[in-house]
Amino acid sequence: MSHLNVVVGGGGIAGTSIAYHLAKRGKVVALLERNRTLSVGQYDATNVSVGLVIVPLLHWQDPAK
Repeated sequence: MSHLNVVVGGGGIAGTSIAYHLAKRGKVVALLERNRTLSVGQYDATNVSVGLVIVPLLHWQDPAK
């Protein structure tokens, strides 16, 4: 790759969609994501757009103890 036209930051639904559509229009795109998997944040656009609520997990405690 000799040049980039666009650098997109964020691999959630918005970032990947933008990168996809720009590439489809002939742009050379680099998609940057800080995590190993795409869209893993608790309040990112992907989760909000589908109405997904991620509740922090609590360790179950035995009431008998």
